[in-house]
Amino acid sequence: MLRLLFPLVVGICTAIFLEASRLILIPALAAIILVLTVWVIRFPRNPNYRTRWIFGFLVSSFLFLLGFNMLVLKREILSASHFSHFQPDELLAIVDDVPREKERSWKLVIKIIAIKKGNKFIPAKGLLLTYLAKDSVFRIPGYNDLLLIHGKPVPVPPPANPGTFNYKKYLEHNSIYQQVYLKQKDWKLIRQANVSSIKSWSFRIRAYSIKVLERNHLDGKEFAIAAALLLGQDENLDYETRHEYSSAGVVHILGISGLHVGILYIVLNFILGFLDKYRKGRFLKLVLVLMMIWFYAMITGLSPAALRSATMFTFVALGNQGKRNVHIINSLATSAMVLLIFDPYLITNIGFQFSYIAVAGIVLFHEPVYKKWESRFWLPDQAWSLTVMSLAAQLVTFPLTLYYFHQFPVYFLPANLVVIPVSNIVIYIGMAVLGTSFIPFVSNILGIGTYYLIKFLNVTVRFIESLPNSVIPDIRLDVAGMCLLYLIIISSAVFVYSRKKHFLLFSLSSILILVGWNSNHLIQYQGQDKLIVYSVNKHSAIGFIKGRECLLLADQPFLMDQKLVDFNFSGSKASFGIKRTQVSRVDQVCKGRTFSNCYYMISRDSMLFIQSGNVKMVVISKPIKVHNQGRRMPVDYMLVRNNPKVKVLELLKLFEPAVIILDGSNPLSKCNRWMEECKSLGVSGYNVRNDGAWVRDL
Repeated sequence: MLRLLFPLVVGICTAIFLEASRLILIPALAAIILVLTVWVIRFPRNPNYRTRWIFGFLVSSFLFLLGFNMLVLKREILSASHFSHFQPDELLAIVDDVPREKERSWKLVIKIIAIKKGNKFIPAKGLLLTYLAKDSVFRIPGYNDLLLIHGKPVPVPPPANPGTFNYKKYLEHNSIYQQVYLKQKDWKLIRQANVSSIKSWSFRIRAYSIKVLERNHLDGKEFAIAAALLLGQDENLDYETRHEYSSAGVVHILGISGLHVGILYIVLNFILGFLDKYRKGRFLKLVLVLMMIWFYAMITGLSPAALRSATMFTFVALGNQGKRNVHIINSLATSAMVLLIFDPYLITNIGFQFSYIAVAGIVLFHEPVYKKWESRFWLPDQAWSLTVMSLAAQLVTFPLTLYYFHQFPVYFLPANLVVIPVSNIVIYIGMAVLGTSFIPFVSNILGIGTYYLIKFLNVTVRFIESLPNSVIPDIRLDVAGMCLLYLIIISSAVFVYSRKKHFLLFSLSSILILVGWNSNHLIQYQGQDKLIVYSVNKHSAIGFIKGRECLLLADQPFLMDQKLVDFNFSGSKASFGIKRTQVSRVDQVCKGRTFSNCYYMISRDSMLFIQSGNVKMVVISKPIKVHNQGRRMPVDYMLVRNNPKVKVLELLKLFEPAVIILDGSNPLSKCNRWMEECKSLGVSGYNVRNDGAWVRDL
């Protein structure tokens, strides 16, 4: 099955890379199908050994084209009936998911079923990301409720700052291309859901399960982690908790994954093992195992991660059912093919990638390495088995970790040796809490035990995260580097098992290419000299990058909010290879101060003057008074921040800027007025609130 999965994946990835927008390969797919049909009829048993590669090539070509065209078909926005192609007066939609509470709104995804033009409804389709202002919500809409909305959807904006998470691309891969913010007058509940479906029942089961956890002594961080571990609900996890678990290298337990369903699968197989002794016991065990796995998926609200994991282990269970067990790798490949045919964009999902690669790594490497040393005693044997499993999973997911998170947790091995067994026990006892909810006394005792186990888990993770050098941060790895790392891992593993020298030579060649690739990036980093005005709502943040050093000037509230700093600045550190950062408040720069022998700054009255080489910049933070008009000072950039009560015309009486930059600390309405002034006065203006960060080479 791996040989069939590979061309399918390559076809999907090619369509994503090329951003294919037309079904240009449909004729080619039809031609391949025709040739395959003729070949099967002409050579039903393929007797000619020397020409059998032709059949393999045709099948691979078919799967490549199938993957390519499936992805294009998945792009709903290309359909003529997508609501974005119309200019409707109103939209008729049903709620497609459970609303999630944000700070000032309720976030939900709605499915458009019709648009209203005049007095006529026209069928339409498409998903729309919707935010309902909290002051407009008298009753929170539920799953499958019917809504009538009057609002103008807008495209989801691209990332505002370099290196930040591309939420726009993430939503596009989930068939969501636009968003809308609705106030009270902009939407109306037409009908409450009265249709029972599997999904609606799963949401009710999940809501009931959450209430069971809440009333059984689980609250605060302990409740948030229990909900994430058991139900895949991570909305209540705060930034500090996520950061600690990520730095310790155990963030994978905070969500439904192949690990959780795999634990359930192993436990159920062990408990029901006695059925193998009976004539039809294996079939009965299979039915019971599958029922429990899918019921667990129901408890999580049929979340995408739970569905993927349940599908994965369904095929594993089916593969082990026959008299001749199918290798688990083939079962994994089959389940991946089924999921990708259903939704080809899953190939871009981080959870999908980590789940399949980690499970495949454990399957391939655990047994051979584990057998190198076996203990007669149970505890050392289990510790060794868990160590090998953690090393195998970390080895195969190591390139993905560097690519997505730009960091490497140094103490992942001791962390996993403690966290995985404890989290397994939490899952067992937590499930018992849910299963005994109708017996309050028993459920309460189990809930207390779950609470203290999670508390121990938190203390352990916090301790490991606080150790010196627990994380190697700011690692830059692009797609090419990630692929080279995987080539090194695969070729090295094949060499170890086969002892064929050409695999060793291939691995060494890949290492040399990777070193050269990274050296080229390092040379580029050393010569860079950039100015970045970050786009941060209600805040000012200016970055001056010289080589691999950065001077960050920002307002105090921004610098005090570590979550905000990490979200907006950490991506830049990885993208531009920054190793050292110097931080200063933009409103407290001393007169005549030099930073890193690169930038000379003078703070005078309401203005800050910055010079780097021949590039001059002035920062306006407060109103300025123009007493008499003399010769204007030429500057390359003028940054206006902190909403000063000043007009562009007044600024131009003192300065002659090449570009006027408006940052995120100014109100949007004020920025728009200033931009209109710039246009009327013939001055180049840039609004980071609308257009994202300003990035220029100095």
